[in-house]
Amino acid sequence: LEKLETALLHVAGIDLRQAQKKANGWLVDTIGNMVMAGDGMLLQRGDTWLWRFSAYVTGLSHEPYGPIGQVDVDANTGAIAMDEHTQETMIQRGAKLARAA
Repeated sequence: LEKLETALLHVAGIDLRQAQKKANGWLVDTIGNMVMAGDGMLLQRGDTWLWRFSAYVTGLSHEPYGPIGQVDVDANTGAIAMDEHTQETMIQRGAKLARAA
């Protein structure tokens, strides 16, 4: 007998596009108006599914700098799953990249 394996497909409460809009809104409101979310991926942390996006400093005169960090969006509720330490680290990394440019 062959062993059959079953893979479960998680259906998120919000899709990639919706999660990226939430991540971009949070980045603009919390980190800076020239920061945007890059491509996202769906991952699992414990029992929670998250959309994870890398964050980049953008500008009209240059390609995006970074990533300066990552933003996690709860795939079921759409809530941003970030702490203050991570926020401050992203702000510091973004400022450092902007000064170096």
